[in-house]
Amino acid sequence: MYTLGLRVGEITRLCHQDVDRDRRLLVIRETKFGKSRLVPFGPKVGEHIEAYLTQRITWGSPMILSSHSAMAIKHLSGPRL
Repeated sequence: MYTLGLRVGEITRLCHQDVDRDRRLLVIRETKFGKSRLVPFGPKVGEHIEAYLTQRITWGSPMILSSHSAMAIKHLSGPRL
């Protein structure tokens, strides 16, 4: 997700329905300025997203990241300035 220029908060709010695999787009909701935007991704990123989602769907959560993963990402991103 780093290669797509997404903010930590945007990543942690992603749901399965926000991934358009056919058009290779992510729907980013609740952005910094309160709007939604579409973020295209290429074939390589698409392969990684597909592999992750295939595994994640078996866990039965609508969110792409678990709350534990989201907390880890927020911790690694450092303090807000």
